Amino acid sequence: LSFMPYAGAGLGAYKQNERVDMGVYTIEDKQWHFGFYPELGFIYEFSYGVGLNVFARYDYTLKAGNSESQSYLSFGVGFHFNN
Repeated sequence: LSFMPYAGAGLGAYKQNERVDMGVYTIEDKQWHFGFYPELGFIYEFSYGVGLNVFARYDYTLKAGNSESQSYLSFGVGFHFNN
């Protein structure tokens, strides 16, 4: 059994679709943004090569065109496989 914390980061292009529905009318804006994210998590390996991955990630995109900047926090749980 092993416990491995990690920190990561990324940056790149995000495609954001903003949509507002008002009755039968819809206003939609699709815009590319530049963004980045930091990520913290850990992998708990409970068998040789198989583990549980738990993480938190904060995504942030910069203002582009008429679209404002956006941010969100996400959490994830998944399986980790390693040779």
